[in-house]
Amino acid sequence: MLPPVFAEGMDLINEGKSEEGFAAFGKLPEWFGDIIFSGGSGLIAPKHTAVTTIKLDPGYYIMECYVKMPNGKFHTLMGMAKPIFVTDEASGNTPPEATVNIALSGETGISYDKDITKGKQIFSVYVKDQKQHENFMWHDLNLVKLDANASEDALESWMDWSDPKGLITPVPNGVTFLGGVNDMSAGSTGYFYADLEPGKYAFISEVPNTKSKGLFKVFEVID
Repeated sequence: MLPPVFAEGMDLINEGKSEEGFAAFGKLPEWFGDIIFSGGSGLIAPKHTAVTTIKLDPGYYIMECYVKMPNGKFHTLMGMAKPIFVTDEASGNTPPEATVNIALSGETGISYDKDITKGKQIFSVYVKDQKQHENFMWHDLNLVKLDANASEDALESWMDWSDPKGLITPVPNGVTFLGGVNDMSAGSTGYFYADLEPGKYAFISEVPNTKSKGLFKVFEVID
C-alpha cells in the first residue's frame, strides 16, 4: 500500500509539481504514523561494507532501501524490500564497547563526547528524541568522507529525498558514505563501525535543512 503512494507523489515532484506531490502523500494509510522505525545501516558507498549493531524485539519487520534510481524511482519499487521475522530465541549478543558516543536530537542536533581520531572506531548513537520532519523522515545519522572537491551545500540538498535530485544515484562529487545508524525511536541506541583515515568527514541526517537543525556536523580526522 505504501510504495504506490510514494511513487505517485515522487512522480509529481519530479515533474515540478511539488504541491500536488505532497498532497498525494495524504493517501498514506492511517497506520503509517504507527510504524516503528528500528534502525539499520546508514548509507554506504559502492565497494564498501557497512557494519551496524541494533537490538530487535521479536516481531515482523521490513528491510527496505529508498535511495532512488537515476530515473527517480525508489529502489523499493525495484524489489529492494525484504520481510524479516525476529524470533523469541535470543542471539546471545551484547552491545559492543563504543569508542565514541554520539547523541542525536531533533532539538539540539548531533553531539559527541570526544575528538574523533584515525583508525578503527565503534560509534554508539543514542537517540535523545525523535520526530517526523518535513519529508516524513525521522532523523538518523550517516558518516560521510568529504574530498577536497566535495560541496557541503550539494550534500545537504542531496540528503532530502523529497528534492527531485535528492537521494538519487549518483551521489554528489567527492562524497563517500561510510555507514551509520538509520531511523530509530527515542531512547534507542545503535552502533556502527568505521576505519577512519586522516581527512575531512561529516555526520548528517536524511532530513531537510540539516545545518540549521544542527544535524550536519563537519569534523577533521588528523594524522
